[in-house]
Amino acid sequence: MSFTAEICTVSLKVLRNTNLVGSPFIGPGNAHLVQPVILRTQAVLSFSKTLVSAGRALPDSLVKDLHKALRGGLADRALSIQRACAETYVNLQLYTAACPLQSTIEALAPLMFKSLETADYLTRRSLSRSLAHFLAASQVPGSGVVAVEPKKVAAKKDEEENPNEPTIMTSAAEDRSGKSLYTTQEMLKILSNAYNKVQSPRKLRNAIIDVYATLFIALGGSYVELHYPEIVKHLVDEIVSPARSQSTRYETLATRESVGLLFRDLIGIRLLSESGQVMAIREWTNSYLKKWSPSPLPGTPKMNKQVLIIALREVAGLAEQLGNAPPSVLELLAEPLVRVLAHESYSVRLAASYTLRRFCTINPTQLPRMLNILLADVTRDLAVLGQPAAPKDLSNRITGKAFALSALIAISNSRPLYVSQEISTKVFDLATTLLKKSGEHEIGIAGVEVQVAWYLIAALLSLGPAFVKLHLPQLLVLWRNALPKPTSKDTSVGERGEGEWSFLLLVRECALAAVLNFLRHNVSLINIDVARRLATLFTNTLNFVNGFATAYSEALREQANDQNASKSSLFTARPSLVEREANLRRRVLQCFTALGPTSATDSMQPALLQAAITVFADPENYSGSAAQAAIAAQSGTYNGIWNSTDGYAFGVTSLLGAREGEGGVDAEEPFLNRDRIEMSIESQVSTCLVYNECKADRKLSHPIIGSLEHDFLEVLPSQALPNPPRPAPPQTGVVNAGVELFAAVFPQQSAEGQIQSLASLSSHVRSSKLERNPGRKQAVVANTMAALNRSLRNMDGAGVKARKALGSAQVTDLVKSLLQVCYFQSRLKTR
Repeated sequence: MSFTAEICTVSLKVLRNTNLVGSPFIGPGNAHLVQPVILRTQAVLSFSKTLVSAGRALPDSLVKDLHKALRGGLADRALSIQRACAETYVNLQLYTAACPLQSTIEALAPLMFKSLETADYLTRRSLSRSLAHFLAASQVPGSGVVAVEPKKVAAKKDEEENPNEPTIMTSAAEDRSGKSLYTTQEMLKILSNAYNKVQSPRKLRNAIIDVYATLFIALGGSYVELHYPEIVKHLVDEIVSPARSQSTRYETLATRESVGLLFRDLIGIRLLSESGQVMAIREWTNSYLKKWSPSPLPGTPKMNKQVLIIALREVAGLAEQLGNAPPSVLELLAEPLVRVLAHESYSVRLAASYTLRRFCTINPTQLPRMLNILLADVTRDLAVLGQPAAPKDLSNRITGKAFALSALIAISNSRPLYVSQEISTKVFDLATTLLKKSGEHEIGIAGVEVQVAWYLIAALLSLGPAFVKLHLPQLLVLWRNALPKPTSKDTSVGERGEGEWSFLLLVRECALAAVLNFLRHNVSLINIDVARRLATLFTNTLNFVNGFATAYSEALREQANDQNASKSSLFTARPSLVEREANLRRRVLQCFTALGPTSATDSMQPALLQAAITVFADPENYSGSAAQAAIAAQSGTYNGIWNSTDGYAFGVTSLLGAREGEGGVDAEEPFLNRDRIEMSIESQVSTCLVYNECKADRKLSHPIIGSLEHDFLEVLPSQALPNPPRPAPPQTGVVNAGVELFAAVFPQQSAEGQIQSLASLSSHVRSSKLERNPGRKQAVVANTMAALNRSLRNMDGAGVKARKALGSAQVTDLVKSLLQVCYFQSRLKTR
């Protein structure tokens, strides 16, 4: 027997001797045979290293037992054993003929998918590399040819001539002239079939995305570029379009993010050449963007809106990579992008506006033409709005083109050689005219006119003081008219219908969006008089939204708790009044934060702090059912807010997202040098924020997934947007705004004010109501820690007075006590 055979035999013997406590295979008399996990792992790895230099000497008689033992190792409870067996399988395929490709893939794929459900980061990466290796090998020319065993006569003759050399079996992979084992679609189907199984958990689905990424890297840029249309078709048809990927809002956003990660961060940036990028733009445009039509032919299937969003994002990224695109690409893209602005979906219209903004930023020669086209179209369509012969999709077309026009106006200041000031004046005149005329029309038409007007004004405010200073007096009058003091009718139930309430909330939210953009881009124009006027308007709006929420508290709670079920009998419109109310409250808090602590808001700062604390730390102030949470906790189905897939997670802030290096409060240095794509996938796969001795692989994940359609204002900044913004959903956005407002105002308070705020936080964190709702308890603790962390970081810029207040013994003791409570509660195991 050769030395390789002896190593194989000993390694298998050690591998089979499990050390799992209570194993039925280990009897009392065989306890001395039990081997530690580290020894079993190293035995397999030693054999794996032997294959690199002596794989050809592996005897055929041991192959069957070897496969059986390694397959068992892939299902072993010790994760290090799984990793070692996965690595061994790769070496078996590379250096021996003991792994017939097709039968090995068919046997290993189900085992690896099962192991991926419980794998930690290292194990997942090892399994991903192993499975990706075998799938990539199936694309090698000749891999589809069945291996032919060498003839015994030839083998005997060879042994006589070379008695000291081992017999070398002919491998199918050595035949480079044959066909591949699988087509591209057949290969990728192996992954998508597992991804789309009903019983596949979220962790497995994210792990399969990791396998996709590893597979594309293994195949290489040349292969991916050659088969790009097939890869696009597969991911669109098998990952994005299936019903399960769109079953909930969270699933939709998670799938969109995962596929976008593969196309943009991996294929687009790393694997495609410049010619490949041009080809990819043509593929997305011709196969998807051009095929969408506002009025499709009868019998034509309706294009999935999620596919269009992914296509628009990828086209924007590819155009950014190309820089100044060739004329053929410019001609190809311009018309489809403008046409998609009329899509019925708000998300698609906003994605198209973002793509058009990126397109014109990179190719500024297109900017004046697009501005003139969109302005003319919006003006013409507004003139037809409300007429009996108006198309049904006219309002969608108007708002979509208004989005795009606003996005292009926002960047015109950075391209002054291409855009004249005349168009900005025309747009402002159009917006003010619309606001004046909106009072003459019914709510449906007035709502469109008000939205368009404030969208355009918000974009114009991105131009900075040079343009805004001249129009500031007129703007202050417009804001005063849109944000009046609330009346008794604004807090009473039943005097207004749902349509009227929706309109009033919308008007205020759009007006505040323009104010917020003014505060972000025109700091030099904010004197004490302007600040005092704006603070009054913000207070009016906060009182209005508080009155509405109090009057309709039961109906709002009912709809918030039952968003995926039948609609409330009182609120039926989409967007719902729950979302409208959340959007408006978020805007008010954002505006107070942007205005900052000034003498104009000194008197209201204590009330603002209490409002912010109520938003993010009140045990009962969240959209969720405490009864349902308690039932889930008692039944054992509750497993923490970081595993939540409802897109809200008991009201936890999304400002804790630090795994992508966004500078959040939980940034971890060990991940600084990790591959960005691996980090992104890991943040979706990981399960928990709290570290625990028993589960060292628990890490922060993202129960809240942001997307551009959650806040249209994110497409209007004057600076460049290299990546699509991902603002949080409205209800989480309120929590984020509360945390940020607390962090901005708290450092400016006197010692008495800080003591009062910390006492409120402490009472909320210690509330007995949280004991019955572990999900909300975790969220309150996380939000409190985020708010305190940001507040303490803002202390350096708050001045000597603020630091002196914080340094007082009473304030310091309260902060320490609160941090201790949050720490010990976060360490408790949630049951």
